[in-house]
Amino acid sequence: MVGLQPELARIAAIANARGHGELLPRYWRYAGWWTLPGYPAFASMLGVYYLMVFKPTPGMT
Repeated sequence: MVGLQPELARIAAIANARGHGELLPRYWRYAGWWTLPGYPAFASMLGVYYLMVFKPTPGMT
């Protein structure tokens, strides 16, 4: 994922230098690839938060 960040920055810089108001479709495809792993990571963090707040206490049922 870290490898996509410089590529996204490069594509944006080229579009800016050329005076284009919109980014290339390739930029949005790479941005989607970069964003995709964030969803499971976010869900995992919600799971960790749930376990921290509602952690089971041994001996209490």
